Amino acid sequence: MVEDMINSINHMKNFVSDFERKIIVLNKSLNDVNEEKKRINEVLEMMSSKLDNLLNTYSNIENAVNRITDIRGLIEHINTESERVRRIKEDLIKMNEKLNSTISVAKKYIDEIEKTTGVKVPEPQITNDQINSVIRMYRQGWSTDRISKTLNISQDFVTLIIEKYSRGNE
Repeated sequence: MVEDMINSINHMKNFVSDFERKIIVLNKSLNDVNEEKKRINEVLEMMSSKLDNLLNTYSNIENAVNRITDIRGLIEHINTESERVRRIKEDLIKMNEKLNSTISVAKKYIDEIEKTTGVKVPEPQITNDQINSVIRMYRQGWSTDRISKTLNISQDFVTLIIEKYSRGNE
């Protein structure tokens, strides 16, 4: 019986000893898990930081692409306006040639009238205000005849100013 008790105590000692070893192994495993958890958290923080940087970079790239798109639109608008200005310039050159031709013919008629009558014909003076008035009245729907009579400008000049204005707004 004593021997059985001793055996039983020894068996209990062995059991407790095994149990303590298992607790030590379990604690070591828990420490390893905690260490691994720390490393995983560090990696996650680093990845989060890199993801934030990547998102900022993406945002910067997106802004740059939007700016490039805006610039392309501006360039297209500038090209369109340049073409319009070129056409206006060509029209102005043609109108200037037409006007010079009309002036030349008018001068010939004036010279003939002055030679025939002996009276000097005064040259007409058209001001920028008169030109602006012609354009304003034309926009309001006035006829060339009415504009001519109201401003005391020849119908040919009124028509020429309106043609110039119309071509400039195409």
